[in-house]
Amino acid sequence: MKKLLIINLNLLLLLVSCDILRESPFEVVSWTPGNGYHNTEGLVVSLLLSHPSDKPRTEQSFLLSEDGRNVRGTFSWDDKRLYFKPSSPLESNRNYTITLNTSAQNSDGLSLENKFTASFTTRPSGGNPRVISVMPEDKIVTKSRGSVAIRFTEAVSLSACISYISFSPAVNGSWRLDDNGYLACFTPLEPWKTGLSYRVDINSGFMSASGRVMGEDYFFIFNTIINNDSEKPVLLSAWALHDNNNLNEIITNDISDHLLKEYSDWDSSSRLKLVFSKPVDTVSVRQRLIIEPNVLLIMETAPGLSETIIFRFSEKPVWQSQFIFRLNPGVRDESGNESDETKHWKIVLGNENSKPPVLIGIRLPLSPGKLFIHEQQPTTFTPLDLHADLNFVYDDELFPYAKAIPFWFELYFDIALNAKINTFSLMNHFRIESTNAAVSFSPRNIIDSGFTWLSTVQGWESYHRVEIQGYITNTINSGVVTFRISPGLEDNKGNKSAEAFVISLLK
Repeated sequence: MKKLLIINLNLLLLLVSCDILRESPFEVVSWTPGNGYHNTEGLVVSLLLSHPSDKPRTEQSFLLSEDGRNVRGTFSWDDKRLYFKPSSPLESNRNYTITLNTSAQNSDGLSLENKFTASFTTRPSGGNPRVISVMPEDKIVTKSRGSVAIRFTEAVSLSACISYISFSPAVNGSWRLDDNGYLACFTPLEPWKTGLSYRVDINSGFMSASGRVMGEDYFFIFNTIINNDSEKPVLLSAWALHDNNNLNEIITNDISDHLLKEYSDWDSSSRLKLVFSKPVDTVSVRQRLIIEPNVLLIMETAPGLSETIIFRFSEKPVWQSQFIFRLNPGVRDESGNESDETKHWKIVLGNENSKPPVLIGIRLPLSPGKLFIHEQQPTTFTPLDLHADLNFVYDDELFPYAKAIPFWFELYFDIALNAKINTFSLMNHFRIESTNAAVSFSPRNIIDSGFTWLSTVQGWESYHRVEIQGYITNTINSGVVTFRISPGLEDNKGNKSAEAFVISLLK
């Protein structure tokens, strides 16, 4: 008995120790230097881990960034504490972020419970905004429309850049803000003049986004060494870019080609990808791309220079709609060269994945109270059966007048490949109307499986079936009974019908 008790105690201790291990995640316990402002002198970056670490994996998972740029350095360890020593000293007036990803592991292979992120700054609060650095760092611009950037100690505004920063010789261009407003970038509208020195002056009245004034003038000088480039950009190809990242090339035609070769496999969510022979100004592409009929296109590629530009429709186009694109001359490259060709092409929204739901017909019982299927008289109707007879078989017990009884009917749809009807959408768009109070129906449930009738309508096997269940009240009155689905019926792929479906029957 004593031996059995010892065994049970050992088993209990083992189970408890296992629970302790499971309840002790691998995580960062503390870190230095801590949140907030720190002077760079004597600053130490370290992480204290809860368990002994797999050192190589943990070091690979560590990242220190300075204003969004990765900092290189070396690692050292003191038991469970990881130290990071930057290759060059950390600088003043910078923001730093420490990251340890979940790929870090302890010595037993347990991964970090949650991604660890912490931030500190060497930028003192208050004070006047100042310039930290300018780019290009060597102060030599080699691209004809290359950007000049200025990094400040705090976020600034576009209006301040426009009002207080000037170039000599004068240059027309546009400002944009990056890195949450800390980086102001200037791009000229016309190419830089090669071999010149440009002076950039920032007036002492320059004001940050928070309203603090610089208080003293600042200037820097950069030179231009521009490579002469006279080659004009050319549209190499146009592509249909689908959601699964598959690409299909679209045949482009010269302006002299009157018979356009259409691309008919366009999907409602497809995007247009244009590929050029060299980087071009994306804004100039957007300005010279015309579409008929005129619809709104959104350029997904950021403003700037790029060899590939991607556009999408602002709204999903209608099934079987056709569009003609024309790219006019005037697409510019970074040297100011402009394309001189006109290209056009045609697309048709014909991909089976984008086909909207179409009502084929309905099937319902004329004698719903009967027990067997053949007695229930299943009968089909289509939108073409205008004012066909709806002969509900009156039965004082099984189909009485003025009494709600269980009723069901099926709807058959032609829909996109591998799609299903969105039952919530059907609920919102479907209704039964009748004149002269001939009949009323109260829906209770919509199903797309486990149907009341196992077999489908012969000839409609390939269509999508939905059953609506509820209660019907038949009356002695005659009238027109209309099954109606309003425009906008949607499938589970987001395809919507643009038309109403109506089946009108005479009772």
